Amino acid sequence: MRVAILTRADLFPTNHGAAVKIVRTAESLAARGDDVWVITDDRDSYWKVAAGGWETRIFSDVAAAASEVPKLVKAGDLVLLKASRSTGLERVGEALRNPTQ
Repeated sequence: MRVAILTRADLFPTNHGAAVKIVRTAESLAARGDDVWVITDDRDSYWKVAAGGWETRIFSDVAAAASEVPKLVKAGDLVLLKASRSTGLERVGEALRNPTQ
């Protein structure tokens, strides 16, 4: 399975419940062989999570994420969009629902 988790940026250190849940979910999915991306409102990067660890990848801003994420997602993929509207990540969700617009 291929999974993109869109979430809050304060994942590290994992010193609060939400961060622990998100990080452990991503690592568990990667450990079982799933392709996992963790995307936040961080304007500089996102992560590709693999069994061997977290690899940083670059998005310049939310608009770039809205443009690039639909290219990563294939039919049948699961996307978990977990973010407040203040980050603007709903634009990524809209781009996923309407990739040709």
